[in-house]
Amino acid sequence: MVDSDFSTESLRSLNRNKTLFLASMTCSLLLVSLFLFIQFSNLFISKDYSTLSNSVTSSFSLKFVENNHFEWMDKRGTVGERTFYYYLLDSFLSSSPRILSQFNNFERTVFFVSASSRIILIFIIFGILWAYKKNGGYKGFDILGLSGNGRAFYSGVKIKLGKNGDVPDMHIPGLACVAKLPIGVIKNFPITKELTSYKAINATNLELIATIAKHKDYPVYLKEEGLISVNQNILEHSRQFLVSLLKYQHQLHISFQSMGEVENSNTDKEVAISLLEKQSLSKNEFYQLLILLVKLSLSTKEKKALSDLSPAIITSAILGNEAGKVMAYKNRNGAWTKESNFPHYCARAVVQSLDNYSRDYNYNEREAVRRSIIYSVRNSDWGKVKFPEILSVDIQALRKILEILQGNKTYLLKLINNG
Repeated sequence: MVDSDFSTESLRSLNRNKTLFLASMTCSLLLVSLFLFIQFSNLFISKDYSTLSNSVTSSFSLKFVENNHFEWMDKRGTVGERTFYYYLLDSFLSSSPRILSQFNNFERTVFFVSASSRIILIFIIFGILWAYKKNGGYKGFDILGLSGNGRAFYSGVKIKLGKNGDVPDMHIPGLACVAKLPIGVIKNFPITKELTSYKAINATNLELIATIAKHKDYPVYLKEEGLISVNQNILEHSRQFLVSLLKYQHQLHISFQSMGEVENSNTDKEVAISLLEKQSLSKNEFYQLLILLVKLSLSTKEKKALSDLSPAIITSAILGNEAGKVMAYKNRNGAWTKESNFPHYCARAVVQSLDNYSRDYNYNEREAVRRSIIYSVRNSDWGKVKFPEILSVDIQALRKILEILQGNKTYLLKLINNG
């Protein structure tokens, strides 16, 4: 009931503000119309202002008029102001004799309105512009600006079809705003420098590194049965794995350019099995195993797609996968526990909440990052995950790499044996 009452009151407040805004804008426009009429009254009044002036000054009621008003109007007033001023005075003097006693007050009012019309008009126009800017539709690169349509008090969501016909070209950032270090701090980190050498750094990846660095003590894997055992934190893990993977991608690119095909070594399978059967792995053995698993799992087409993929996209998917652990894991009394059964959805939420994500990548590139993350898990609480029938080769390759990073020994042994 509290939420309902709050929503109703908020709606009433919005309606009141909207009514006041529209009423003030209507009054302002009417005043603008009036003062514009004064300025251009010579176009609407058939009598010339000099004729009207002579008629007023020769009137028997001249004793009621302050002569300095006539002098100011003749010297400083515009043609429209003079015409309007003298026309109203002439009309008043032509009225019933019973109200001529009020002529002096009337003349002063007409003089003030006519003489100050230009200043009042400027103030009203500036007031309208200020009110529209203050209360009008906001446009900016954030959730408020992207969900508006440029009109005041718009509460819907802006949906726009992009260049691809049925594909929206606009990405609205999410709200999974986890803590991160300042960007200036992480620019001197080893991971930033090494990824820069592979042309894998952009604003999105800097934000992901800043997020991981803020939570660098988070583990790569929880101490659960069936997972690879390695003593490593997510920041150092991200650096070492990405450097190894991007180095392998570079080797693939050179091999495909020179030979057109890449084959695995005969010993890769045996080495990978022996490493998986170990109870605990050293850091070097761990990353050797991961790269061997990538080699064994990818088909020739997938390896070719991986070699052609942008290093920045690969980096975003890997860093996003690790950054999702910030939301999925929690330290309770010195022990790390899983707070969410959907770390892949946490990873997607973190990536899609970054301010620069839609600046750095177009729709298709964002799709590659998003799909590779959410399809990196084969099973969920609702059963086996069904993959889309149409999944591009580059997404399949990136998805398999992220699936390997889940560290499930049972799946990895099946992958090696089927490979």
